[in-house]
Amino acid sequence: MIAFRAMPVRDIDFPYKQMSLEPIERAIRRQQMVARLTRNPLADFVFRVCDKVLSYKTVRFAQDAVEEVQAKANDASAITGYDQESDDELLVAMKYAAEIDGGFAAQTYSHALYQRQVETLTKLLATRDHDTFINFGVSYAYVDDLLASKFPNVTFIGVDRSKWTKMFNEMKLAGRPNLSFAADDILTVLRKTPTRNGIFFHAPTGTYIPKPALLDIYKAARESGYRTIAAYEPFGLSRVTGEPYQFSFSEQPSIAYYNGMIIHNYPKLVVDAGYVVANAAVVETDFPIAPDHRILELIATG
Repeated sequence: MIAFRAMPVRDIDFPYKQMSLEPIERAIRRQQMVARLTRNPLADFVFRVCDKVLSYKTVRFAQDAVEEVQAKANDASAITGYDQESDDELLVAMKYAAEIDGGFAAQTYSHALYQRQVETLTKLLATRDHDTFINFGVSYAYVDDLLASKFPNVTFIGVDRSKWTKMFNEMKLAGRPNLSFAADDILTVLRKTPTRNGIFFHAPTGTYIPKPALLDIYKAARESGYRTIAAYEPFGLSRVTGEPYQFSFSEQPSIAYYNGMIIHNYPKLVVDAGYVVANAAVVETDFPIAPDHRILELIATG
């Protein structure tokens, strides 16, 4: 792991083993160029007469979505998330559950990430006298269920805005007395669940939340007694800037990644909320869709 200290500041590099970033950077530049060209009013006429270039319109829509995310990334008034009545999040949770129930092939991205989380969180829970563990954006509570079986004296709460996800977890993971679920706003849950020494966990959830809202959540967690933050959040080459993100303890804006995701400067955010970064590492997993995709593992205490 990459050790952090308050002073001097050591930034996290953007490591890639035996991999050139140039092909990805070129692909991002091409997408941006296609988007600019297809925003021309004449483009719609071309699309109507030539089906072969319809794929360019798809590229433009993808770039438009990235730029829309960028417009919200640092906006305190932006509203993100999904409709609480929608079944979108439930479908994601069901997909993870089906993968696990089907044997959870060791080579999958999800398996590698879950395995890392369980190993790190097991060590974390064993080293300090924690009493509560909140998973912000729980989806399918596979990790929570494993940890709850290992630490019966810790209260585990999986929080998700979707009532359908809550019901699905309760159906699939019934019978664990120290594991429960809440379908509510995370700030409300934190106010209702003060703790003496809790862990606030998210993976990956912060990537879908504007920077000011995420900072407010961290501050609320600390005020409610969550002395540890454990985060696993994605990052890579921004589809807006075409460049890797540099994590540091210096102030910098959040940047859109791709597919609705935002890259935040998590070390600075947790420090601003009153925490100290204890450890950070880059987790390399074979993500099938984006080869530049990495996960930042961050542990902060306060």
